[in-house]
Amino acid sequence: MRERKYKHIVITHDVYCNSLHQYSLKVYINHHPYEYSFGFGLSPYTRAHDARMPKYVVQEIERLIVDAHQHNQFSFYELDRDGNKRRSEYRYHDPELFRYEIERTVKS
Repeated sequence: MRERKYKHIVITHDVYCNSLHQYSLKVYINHHPYEYSFGFGLSPYTRAHDARMPKYVVQEIERLIVDAHQHNQFSFYELDRDGNKRRSEYRYHDPELFRYEIERTVKS
């Protein structure tokens, strides 16, 4: 069996929620940054990296997300109109919607 190319997969526990109620977080794959958005998948932070990843990479990211959610390890933030992080008194973040996004993403 061939050795897997992408071994080191880490997710951050800092989740961004935008005004459209879309959630995203930063993922590191072999120490290269990517953004994982629920419903949209992976996108690279720079053009130097390809966002097309083998299925096992996406499955591992989803497993890490489910595990972190089950252990309440996520913190959330939104950006106000001045670009400052808002970590309380949320306008867009909804815990039930986030749970639904995880369930929907993992099922597909």
